[in-house]
Amino acid sequence: MNTSEKGSKYENAFKRHLLDTRRAYEVMRAAASKGRWDLIAIESDAVCAYQMKAGRMSCKAAKALAATLMAQTGTWPSFLAYVVHKTKEREFCEH
Repeated sequence: MNTSEKGSKYENAFKRHLLDTRRAYEVMRAAASKGRWDLIAIESDAVCAYQMKAGRMSCKAAKALAATLMAQTGTWPSFLAYVVHKTKEREFCEH
């Protein structure tokens, strides 16, 4: 499995997770995105953007990346941004 396939599989698994847990009404995936966000989800009280990292990464690095992405995006009411990554304990760790 190449890197692109690995990322795509992880994005689709998280998309199913959001829909299955009824956290999101709609989730849009930016296939082969080279942009800031891999998934955009419409949730009950916010629009959430997700940058997915299929490889393991530390929570400290994920928090730093999330802060950088938010600084680049700016703050909008009801807009939340997350970096989702794997840890030893969790398949989807969100920051």
